[in-house]
Amino acid sequence: MKSIKKQNGLSKLILIIIILVVVLLGAGGAVTAILFAGGDDDAVIEDIGVEENAENPEDEKSENVDAQGNLKQALFWSIEPPLVVNYDNFGKKGYLQVAISVMTYDGSVLDRVNKNSPVIRHSLIVLFNGRKYGDLIGPENQLRMQQECLDEINRVLVEFTGHGGVNNVYFTNYVMQ
Repeated sequence: MKSIKKQNGLSKLILIIIILVVVLLGAGGAVTAILFAGGDDDAVIEDIGVEENAENPEDEKSENVDAQGNLKQALFWSIEPPLVVNYDNFGKKGYLQVAISVMTYDGSVLDRVNKNSPVIRHSLIVLFNGRKYGDLIGPENQLRMQQECLDEINRVLVEFTGHGGVNNVYFTNYVMQ
């Protein structure tokens, strides 16, 4: 009789523990869903616009605000597949893999980038290829390379289409080995 009572007590304890674990997992999932579910995208875009306008208000107004004063939507296009190039790693061959996305406020620019993507890829490979390790590592060098990529993409677009129009470039993956 005593062992049956112990089993019932043990079963109740296990059941309570299981219920607590399920409740905690559910609460954690709910919190995660709330945190990672997108909020008001317009509010985020407006916040970003305020920060950008604070730096250089005249330039930003002409680029990302339409005639009615509304913030234009940034458009992105990824150069696929990521570029893989060689670099000089202190006399040895190193490899850099870099994924690049371009940003503009004008959809026609993305069409021109897409149509000229082979030339853009070639120009970017030439730009990165053979660089020295010290030219590629570190945030300040990556920012310099980001600007060089932006200039090169716009140069290619002007050469082949008569118009640039890419506003920024982003490295979405940057791996050196």
